[in-house]
Amino acid sequence: MKSTMTLIFIGLLILLLAESARASLRVSPYFTLVEEYTDNLFLSADDEQSDWMTTAQPGIGLVYDTLALELDVDYSLKLRYYKDYQEGNETALSDIQRSDINALLFPERAFRVYLDGGISQVSIDERDPGVEESELLNATNLYKLTANPQYLWELSNNFSITFDYFYRISEYESNFGDDTSSHEYSLLLDRKIAESTDLLLRYSFLDHQANFYRNFELQTLTLGLAHRLSSRMVVEADAGSVLFHYDNGVEKRNTTGKGRLSYLLSRALTLSISYIRDYAVSVSRGLIQRENTAASLIYSGRTTIEGKVYFSDEKFLEDEALSDNETRDKILGAILSFKMPLMGHVYIEGFCNYKNLNYLPVDEKIDRYAIGSAIGYAFNKLDVSLGYTFRVNESNIDVNDYKNNLVTLQGSLRY
Repeated sequence: MKSTMTLIFIGLLILLLAESARASLRVSPYFTLVEEYTDNLFLSADDEQSDWMTTAQPGIGLVYDTLALELDVDYSLKLRYYKDYQEGNETALSDIQRSDINALLFPERAFRVYLDGGISQVSIDERDPGVEESELLNATNLYKLTANPQYLWELSNNFSITFDYFYRISEYESNFGDDTSSHEYSLLLDRKIAESTDLLLRYSFLDHQANFYRNFELQTLTLGLAHRLSSRMVVEADAGSVLFHYDNGVEKRNTTGKGRLSYLLSRALTLSISYIRDYAVSVSRGLIQRENTAASLIYSGRTTIEGKVYFSDEKFLEDEALSDNETRDKILGAILSFKMPLMGHVYIEGFCNYKNLNYLPVDEKIDRYAIGSAIGYAFNKLDVSLGYTFRVNESNIDVNDYKNNLVTLQGSLRY
């Protein structure tokens, strides 16, 4: 996987150098330095351990546009040092690489190829504190690549057919991560039945191969509608059927669907309501059936404010196949964040998060919340900020309780 991503990157650079006509190139080196103090390094219920952490992250961004290629690359090395817990230091190249590569080949043609890959840090188990809470616990590096050749056949101004093929690879640094690969073939029929209304019919076939869990084939057929009610309101919805065929011969049928309403209340205020029922593969627990309902309100003026409430219901299908007990995560949450400029180049920002979690069949109930704020100075290429975050996890299983105070001083320089 790692060598595959390297070859793709080299190939894109060769195309980049070969295609010089009407080329646009922007290179942006950057460096970020973060000093943090935590009073609970391992998010323990007792015997809390404090420590100082230093993170140095040099990186480079590259944006390149030609008639044949649109390329956006970000690559950095994230080195991390601990004052006391030095065995947690991260300096090996396999641990510190971070990257994000997006490429579009032949953007102006009916046949085009999308490439999306990268190296990122993700949580191993969805039930434990995530990467944003601690990079020492429940975290691993993910190497991911998606290649998507696509052909758009426009039969008329009102009717088109899109053929897609997706090849996906996911590999994890941790042995707990379930490495996967998949091939997906998709056909989309888009029929414009009115000036503001599109009718969409999609069929897809997915062949999924996993290292730990069951291999499966998935066929999906959906019928959808996209309608612009007015210049301010857009409605999108689809619904359909999903057929699972597992490699042990078992077949199951289920439903899928999604809906979204977006309404522009004013020039700066947008309301969005969404629902989605779909299927995904987790890092370490196999196939998941997900249902998510959310409502958000975003204000984008001189001050930016975003509020969101959501409910998520995740059913772990692999665990259900191995036992009679239903394994399910139910999450009710709310998020509020803002960023406000003050005098000159000074700004303040803040957030508060709340989650009520219920894990079955262990019947663990958790209230998890966090609040934080920062004051910063942004001028030209420099951004410096000082922030504080307070996190609490209150569980009916006492050993999972924790509190954490975190102070962060951060500086970033981008050319």
